[in-house]
Amino acid sequence: MKKMILTVFATIAFIAVGYCQNDYPNNILNIGVGIGGNYGGIGTKTIIGYRNSGLLVGLGSFGGGLWYEIGGQISYKWMYLNLGYGIIGVSENLLTNDNTELIKGKMATIGAMINLGKSKKYFLDLGIGYDWDGTYTSNSYTNEKDTFNTIDAAIGFGIRL
Repeated sequence: MKKMILTVFATIAFIAVGYCQNDYPNNILNIGVGIGGNYGGIGTKTIIGYRNSGLLVGLGSFGGGLWYEIGGQISYKWMYLNLGYGIIGVSENLLTNDNTELIKGKMATIGAMINLGKSKKYFLDLGIGYDWDGTYTSNSYTNEKDTFNTIDAAIGFGIRL
């Protein structure tokens, strides 16, 4: 119930902020640094395409190993929706505490790129999403697999080039 309330609140906040964001530059490249699924844990998010829509590449690290997300983003003015595939979490072997397994899965994020300054070159990136279909080894002795689904959030700062 808490997660649903948080999701509704975040969506309302994005829409309210969006009415203040009516236009942005005709850019073809966005580069940002931040934290969240779109940023590969803690890392960078790059959008290659016209006006915030196009190929999405997120690279970073969190909890060991290289995290990534690759996918696409569709943007209308300040609001975006992206779909991707990549690392959505880490599973640790609780018996030995030494083996970690990166969990790969699908991601969907809805968010806003809020302009900072009159030039609209810099922006604050806020997003909330859902990750699903991640599989990991839940029992090291039997190699039993389990699925991993979660809600995530992203926050970052970026520049439009």
